[in-house]
Amino acid sequence: MPLPKNRRSLDATQGLAGLRVLYVEDEEDLREVTTSLLKMLGCHIHCVPNADDAVKEALHEYDLVLSDVQMPGSMDGVEFARWVLEHYPALPILLVSGYFSAPERLKDVPVKVLKKPYSFELLQATMLAQLHGLKRSTLN
Repeated sequence: MPLPKNRRSLDATQGLAGLRVLYVEDEEDLREVTTSLLKMLGCHIHCVPNADDAVKEALHEYDLVLSDVQMPGSMDGVEFARWVLEHYPALPILLVSGYFSAPERLKDVPVKVLKKPYSFELLQATMLAQLHGLKRSTLN
């Protein structure tokens, strides 16, 4: 007999419980919703509104960076991913974007990109993939 749907979701969160995530997102409403989803997965979240604030963080204290691509400031998500790869090459990065006008910019930036809107399950699966050795490939 299959497990009830809510039980299956709870069991699946085990792999992300305790994960320390730096979430970089400028849109407050989206930041709140995604933070709630990540907390449901058992993650510990710290949010900043842009890459300029993110580079001031002690990134060695995080297990994963989740960042929007389009945001204000001196760096967008792609430039921030380049910075992270240069300074913290082992830190998994997951970029998210609702509209990504220049995907060719990722040609030499080996990170995953999750297209908005995404489901709870897809966010969870992609984060797990980032943490388990598939962290340096691009999703198109």
